[in-house]
Amino acid sequence: LLSKKLPILNSDTYLAIKLKGGDISAAVDGKLIYDFEQTDDSLFDGVSINSWHLIPIDMRASQKTVFITIQNPIVSINRAILGDKNDVYLRILKENLYNIAACIITFIAGLILMFLYKTYPRPDDTRRSAFNLGALAVVASIWQLFVVGLFQFFIGNRVAFSALENVMMFVTTVLGIKFIVSFVNKNAKCEDTFLSVFYILFAPQMI
Repeated sequence: LLSKKLPILNSDTYLAIKLKGGDISAAVDGKLIYDFEQTDDSLFDGVSINSWHLIPIDMRASQKTVFITIQNPIVSINRAILGDKNDVYLRILKENLYNIAACIITFIAGLILMFLYKTYPRPDDTRRSAFNLGALAVVASIWQLFVVGLFQFFIGNRVAFSALENVMMFVTTVLGIKFIVSFVNKNAKCEDTFLSVFYILFAPQMI
């Protein structure tokens, strides 16, 4: 059970909390103002929902205490943001500005490497490694933007958002292995065989 004393509020606002896994509820003066349970909202069995929770706070709750109950979290809360939706978006953006910039640079670099795969006159094995590295950079940068959490506000459905984040993590892992195998072993058949085994072992866990 967590609690937060609210400041003087001049308008309705939100208390934003990022949580991975678990159920969360919030109450003011014993009145439930927010309640989320994974089992009620989950479209995919086994998906650990990693998302921002926007708890609506009425301005009449000014200077009162919000009590937050969290059950079975995978990762505990390390911060909360108080403000309207625009304040929340801007705070998340500012806190992750360097990460977002790095993702954009990595994404562009990956596209350049993939373009060179088609145009640069090098042996096939070298070009294949460059393409795999470029694909890894593109997908990994997108996955990291999911980790930041900004995509949640565009997608809307937090369950679909978390499912997509897990898929992007899986694809990043596959492409990372694909690059390492293609770099170490120049035999394309060996690369394909290794990836086939990986798909068989781990892909069912993503369904």
